[in-house]
Amino acid sequence: MSDITEPNIHHERRYFYLLDLLRLMSMVAIISFHANEFIFYTLNFPLTEKTNIFPYFDIYSRWIPFSGQTIIALSFFLWGIRKKSFDTFTLYLLLFIFGHIIVTANFNEPSMILKSIEWDIYPFLAISFLVIRFSRKFSSTSKKALILVSGLLLFIQPNIIQSNSSLNIFNGMLWSTCSSGGSGAWPLFPWLALPILFYHGGEVVRENIGQFETFQSWEKFFWPVILCLSLFALISFYPGSLYDVHIGSKFYCQMLNLAPMEFWSYFVWVLFILRISLIKSFNVLISKKWLFRNLRKLYWNSHFGLTYIYHILLLYLGAQFDKFFFENPLIFDLYFIMLFPLPELMARVLKKTFQSLRSIKK
Repeated sequence: MSDITEPNIHHERRYFYLLDLLRLMSMVAIISFHANEFIFYTLNFPLTEKTNIFPYFDIYSRWIPFSGQTIIALSFFLWGIRKKSFDTFTLYLLLFIFGHIIVTANFNEPSMILKSIEWDIYPFLAISFLVIRFSRKFSSTSKKALILVSGLLLFIQPNIIQSNSSLNIFNGMLWSTCSSGGSGAWPLFPWLALPILFYHGGEVVRENIGQFETFQSWEKFFWPVILCLSLFALISFYPGSLYDVHIGSKFYCQMLNLAPMEFWSYFVWVLFILRISLIKSFNVLISKKWLFRNLRKLYWNSHFGLTYIYHILLLYLGAQFDKFFFENPLIFDLYFIMLFPLPELMARVLKKTFQSLRSIKK
């Protein structure tokens, strides 16, 4: 849940409602991409003319295909602002291993699983957790230097270095494997900089929360200029550049290897929304709205990792019925729209079960 305890405001618990909404919107796009990737593994959705619901989500998702970067940035920022320690790393590691096994099993024959393990989001997250568990002990000055270096790394062309082989998980660990036929999913260079930047950025915000509750005088000039430059770049150089992204096997090679100018032309809007979410008066205003008050109650916000694992599991189960979905596209529509509420329900049931077991032991 995106919250922070503010001692200077009578110990009230404050929620960053806009970040909850942005992460949920991004997750809807991710679920759309994952549904096609896991079940059909085609460059574009093959049942567009036969389904009634998914095509609308496909159109929506193509407007924000950088949602993976958005979710990682927001999640680590919220963890940083709450000073998450990652002391329960073993539990997270088990979840990452479980998730990676599901992903690997989905795209490979059982006899080839051990030979076909590729680097992916889950080992990337495990390394990110380990690095931040170590770096959070740095001095304030060292953390600020780390923020600077991480930010600069994200202005380097991601695939400037390419791996010559994609047949081993470690070949995709450091840099892209796209030139050798790999998936190119989440190499540490330069993308490890993203969780580091936003986690320690969240720490800085927490330590100086009063300075972020209103726009500073220089920001009233900075944000209009930077957003206008972004619009100019998107209209002049990258009009609709991401809308036609391939949502199957080549998705990561395209989305994780954008030119820095193109990536930041889009991603600066995520930063702007993040900045607005810190404005106290704006936060108080939207907190009065029914939608925002109830968004923070969703397990997709308060137990994001658990619900995410459940959605991966449901995708794996759905992939076993790919031929059935081809023959019954309307059933696929029904399956697809359940990929958001079912993980929510499953996470709630699991928590209630554990709570019941604990009460019995007492």
